Amino acid sequence: MKLLKFGLLVSMTLVLSSFLGCKSNLDNEYPSNEGKSQIAKNIQLMKKNGLFDSILNESRSASESDEEQEMMLRFINDTDSVLEEIASSENGAQEMKVIEAVFNGASTEEFAEAFSAINPEKSAEYLDYVNENLVFEETPEVPVSRSAMSESNAVRLQYNIQRKIASRGAYADNFDWNTIGWYTGFCAATVAGFYMVSYGGFWVKIAGGVAALAGAASMAAQIGIWANCSELGSLISSLFSQESEGANAAIRNENGNKLVMIAAETAATVIACYISPFGYSLVNYVVSEYNAFIERFLSHIPKGLNLFINGYKIAPITL
Repeated sequence: MKLLKFGLLVSMTLVLSSFLGCKSNLDNEYPSNEGKSQIAKNIQLMKKNGLFDSILNESRSASESDEEQEMMLRFINDTDSVLEEIASSENGAQEMKVIEAVFNGASTEEFAEAFSAINPEKSAEYLDYVNENLVFEETPEVPVSRSAMSESNAVRLQYNIQRKIASRGAYADNFDWNTIGWYTGFCAATVAGFYMVSYGGFWVKIAGGVAALAGAASMAAQIGIWANCSELGSLISSLFSQESEGANAAIRNENGNKLVMIAAETAATVIACYISPFGYSLVNYVVSEYNAFIERFLSHIPKGLNLFINGYKIAPITL
């Protein structure tokens, strides 16, 4: 398992912080439609399933500019028209490839390849970051097979924030590897969105902000489900049924390793995104859900348990 490398902090100057203060009713400015393109259809699925709602209601803007929030509203509700504008603009073909990658389920490698036409250096940086922090390899301590992870597209790190989302069943209440693979995709999509916001042209920034919103909302939704899932209760019960030595061994079983993987991926996403008003608001929302999840676990386990697993501690995140 490759652990977090906290030395890599992505420097991001974001222009979209004003969107977080916009109206929660996304239909006020632009009429919604199902869309003709796959991108538009995917964005409408995200919207219908609330991926742009709660995070907007909870966040507040640090800027008084209105242009970006206006354009993000337009991108969400009038996607096909915006895509036509982008395609006909200078560098439109390159920008469309990046937008298609982030919304149509590309792998991290495919996204990085598309983004390299816009910023080769930051494209490589993105891929290095996710490979170091969101791709996990089998070790004696973490017995996750390549086949198990590939079933959930975690090795490819698909941007599946839009797939199967019409059903809330996409967010499973278990610690199965494919559920964690979905979560990995949410994290990777959120970070990709922030790279677009930071290093792309105007419409790439707008599209990146929308992707980051959807990814962060997906993360928060899954964390909330995990906080109440029966497997978390089973893990807690297994720790109480052991003496101190046995409990410390039990926390290092498969579910314990899955829990630390969730913690590591969440922290990696927070580190990549938090150092800007826009990013801070989004990850603060995720961190709030994550800390409630972790505090529930910590408040019900035996005292004195060693929570360092493979060099990473299961603990709340402090911004």
